[in-house]
Amino acid sequence: MANITWRDNGSIYRELMRTKVFGYTKSHIGVWELLIADERVKVKKGDVIRIKIKEVKLPPDTVVVPLSFMRNVYGTVLDVVQLGRPSRVEEEKRLQQVVFLAVEDGWIEGGDLIGVVNVYFVGVEKLSSIPLELEPKEVNIVYKSGGGVIRKKVNIEPFGYKRAATASWEVLIADERKEVRYGEPCIVKIKKIRIPRNTIVYPMCIMRHAYGAFVDIYSNTPLQKVEEERYANKAIFYPIADGEVTEGGIIGIVNLYSIDVGSLGKVKQWLDSWLDEMGEAFVESDWPMW
Repeated sequence: MANITWRDNGSIYRELMRTKVFGYTKSHIGVWELLIADERVKVKKGDVIRIKIKEVKLPPDTVVVPLSFMRNVYGTVLDVVQLGRPSRVEEEKRLQQVVFLAVEDGWIEGGDLIGVVNVYFVGVEKLSSIPLELEPKEVNIVYKSGGGVIRKKVNIEPFGYKRAATASWEVLIADERKEVRYGEPCIVKIKKIRIPRNTIVYPMCIMRHAYGAFVDIYSNTPLQKVEEERYANKAIFYPIADGEVTEGGIIGIVNLYSIDVGSLGKVKQWLDSWLDEMGEAFVESDWPMW
């Protein structure tokens, strides 16, 4: 037994629930959901704050997985927030906020793209169909160029993908010596890693440095499409003690997955094939809560 804990209108709630081992079938088929700021917020380097986003509605039987590569010059999304009591995986979810780690001083404006998440379809009970309705979105891409900050408005069409079942690892190796201080996120240069075209990046968890953990990777170049080859030469590092990152030290590992990119029509075809193959589903349970 364990307590699930959530906050609603400033009050903290706890509810005792039954837990047990829970299995599910993952489709390796997903879509990208854009996390778009819905308010103007001043951020300061080192801040960990909640930012309102344009509501993202997630269908039942989906799970959210982070998509690495910082997408806003002022910081990175640590997590997404559904207000109120947590929902089951089998239920619809609505995301209204994100937890944001600022790495630069500045302003987040309404309409700015601040992150992207992978949304995967999973099987936890018998499914007959999966709703999949996404619309094109207009966002501000915010990046550095020539020493200044550029805010460029673009239209992004909805796309999805089918992920390969196998992956490769890339080791993040510091390419400089850096003094770090407890609780102060910093940018660490890393030996340049190549991200092939049609590849998505996930963090591989478990801290791999004595003084902290890497949070994300990025490059100063404008954002590129997943269909293009990309490079990363910097990492966001969050120290848990005062110390030093030495040149040549490992600060983390990322997973690289190959994908096939497709329109929503193609994604629906992939999902229909997966549903036909999924077979019997798992029994209902109180766990996990989303």
